[in-house]
Amino acid sequence: VSSAGAGGGRNGNDVKLEGGSTLTVHVFDADGQPGRFGTVILKRLSGGEDGKGAGGNRFGSFQNGTVELQGMAPGHWTLVTTMYSMPTAGGEMPEPEVDTREIEIVEGDPLDIEVRF
Repeated sequence: VSSAGAGGGRNGNDVKLEGGSTLTVHVFDADGQPGRFGTVILKRLSGGEDGKGAGGNRFGSFQNGTVELQGMAPGHWTLVTTMYSMPTAGGEMPEPEVDTREIEIVEGDPLDIEVRF
């Protein structure tokens, strides 16, 4: 695919779009209700055939229990999900709950993950 300049002509730069997969994370609290708010952090442990290898990172946040990340590169990833709670009546912020797991992304295959605290 070639990019076009402001005048509509080609500028000689080629742009290659990478394929990716969609990861959807559904978070639930101990009562089975959708997690109110939190974050997901992904770190790529090993690469697919794209040659990028380890080291890629992705970040997302959720409200009402769901976050969707599009364009995930294939390979093995560490998924760290953190769910935050509202302050107690005394104003103290409870410690967040954290779930860590490894997942595998396959190019073109959407993946749904459930995290239950």
